[in-house]
Amino acid sequence: MSTAGSSLPEPDYPAILSAASHDLRSPLATIYGFARTIERIAPLEGPAAGFLQHILDAARDLDRGLGHLSLLGRIGDGRFDPTAGPVSTAALVDGVVAAAVAAAGEPAEDGTVLAAQAEAVEALALLAETTARLDPERPAMTVRALADGVELAPVGETIAPLLGAAAGARDLALATALQALRALGASLHVVDGAARVTFPPA
Repeated sequence: MSTAGSSLPEPDYPAILSAASHDLRSPLATIYGFARTIERIAPLEGPAAGFLQHILDAARDLDRGLGHLSLLGRIGDGRFDPTAGPVSTAALVDGVVAAAVAAAGEPAEDGTVLAAQAEAVEALALLAETTARLDPERPAMTVRALADGVELAPVGETIAPLLGAAAGARDLALATALQALRALGASLHVVDGAARVTFPPA
């Protein structure tokens, strides 16, 4: 019996991420849908109501995680193609402050960067939220405009190493934020306890 060479394909991880995100959404929709149905037709009380709320919260967290997988898949296979255009850094700060938990803005200098506003705000907000979440001391995050980007502070000593591309992969949300910023052409440097994210000039 003769054997031929392997015809198994190399793993296409972006496609796998996209497929995982797609395939897991159906059972997630079932979980969320039935939990909301129980909430509407048979209101629960006491501990049972708390358990149902935990299910709903977990379903929302899972939905967000699947969104991260989907975005990483689109970045990996070249389908993340935001339309770039001039955006005020002050507008980026306003958007990040509105979207990120515990973000506190400071008066911002105006500037212009080349970035897709919605995608940049989403990535920066995710970076701010995740950086604060991973910090054991959980400080409030301040977002300040730079001439060519934004600055997030403080970034603790335990968090700074995680902002490297390889280390960031340990947390799905952080990996998503870093890869989205990379796909937008941004650079990230930690300087004096602050993460400075800069974008290509217009």
